[in-house]
Amino acid sequence: MKILAVSRRFPPDSFGGGEISAHQWCQLLAKEHEVHVLTTGTGQVEENKITIHRQIPPIKSAMPLDIHNNEGFYLSAYKAIKPILKKENFDIIHAFNMASIPPSVSWAKKKSIPIVATVNDHWGTCFFRSHFHEGKVWEVCTTPIIRRNLKRNGISYLTLPYVIYTMRFRKRAMLRCDKLIAVSSWVKRILDANGFRDVEIINNPVDLGTFKTQELRSTGRVLFIGRLDEGKGIETLIKAAAQSQKEIKFKLVFAGTGKENLYKQLSIRQNISADFLGKVDHSDVPEVIYNSDLVVVPFERVEAFPRAVSEACACGRAVITTNISGSVDIIEHAKNGLIIPPQDPKSLARAIIELMSDKSKLKAMGLAGRSIVERKLNQDILLDRLLNVYENVLGIDNS
Repeated sequence: MKILAVSRRFPPDSFGGGEISAHQWCQLLAKEHEVHVLTTGTGQVEENKITIHRQIPPIKSAMPLDIHNNEGFYLSAYKAIKPILKKENFDIIHAFNMASIPPSVSWAKKKSIPIVATVNDHWGTCFFRSHFHEGKVWEVCTTPIIRRNLKRNGISYLTLPYVIYTMRFRKRAMLRCDKLIAVSSWVKRILDANGFRDVEIINNPVDLGTFKTQELRSTGRVLFIGRLDEGKGIETLIKAAAQSQKEIKFKLVFAGTGKENLYKQLSIRQNISADFLGKVDHSDVPEVIYNSDLVVVPFERVEAFPRAVSEACACGRAVITTNISGSVDIIEHAKNGLIIPPQDPKSLARAIIELMSDKSKLKAMGLAGRSIVERKLNQDILLDRLLNVYENVLGIDNS
């Protein structure tokens, strides 16, 4: 099978877990199939049987950031796909993130090539962080909900027509795909609510050879790993730490970049013990997790399928997370972690105290987490499921 994977970014150019997952999928597919990747940058390289076409040029535009990043990218990617399809004949196209879907769909339909798309965020059904606000999940984002959310985030109402347009544009592109893959049950739930049908759930796999389990080191460190940004629950975590550090001693550690200065200042005001590690290469993530007793990711927006959770479990660490993210596909409450409500510092403080004061519980949950990812995120099993999707779209009958 000859596959064209389209991704806005591709390692070493990464913004988050989505690019890492796309890279991992392409490596798995390339073991038995011919894989080409179209992404941003310049030049062409070979990597572990993957041909990487870095041919989507940087966008040079004086337009506002959203238009620059979205519509500008669609046009740039659309132009870059044409010469590849002229030179190569592909059996299937796989768009691995939301931004890559519109240009990929356009060419797939022109060339009558089946197209599959992975949905790993909410931008096709909502805007910004509108799926969770005012203390509840809004599965369908109506115009009044978007308007209220724009006001809450200090964004002018003048942007409303563009916001609605770009949502509908992406949704139309998604509806033209031959198959949509949701990376978690939460993503599927939102897609179902917005009129999408026959969506397949395939979680992103974990490299269990790289993320090996290690015995608890009892470092007294509680780790947050990910972008330091709004919606990640960092302010809630800092407030919870301020409460829980009055009862037990631990060091709060943040691994990631973003609004570091904002959260450093908040940590100082809350008088908590915290370290900020800054950017951590993905190859160094296992050691960062091993040096922690507990991983906490208290999301306050509907996260698709956070790699921090699955990788922490693979390393044998318990996880505290919220009930509005793809984490619930992996975290079983009171078995390999704790699931709490979002934006609730008191509940989070109690959860941290419960686990950090009981090392035997931390160890048991860590072992359970490893067992769960071995069962649910096994690379070979998930690869078979993805190939089965390809074969169904291509009309291949292996019965």
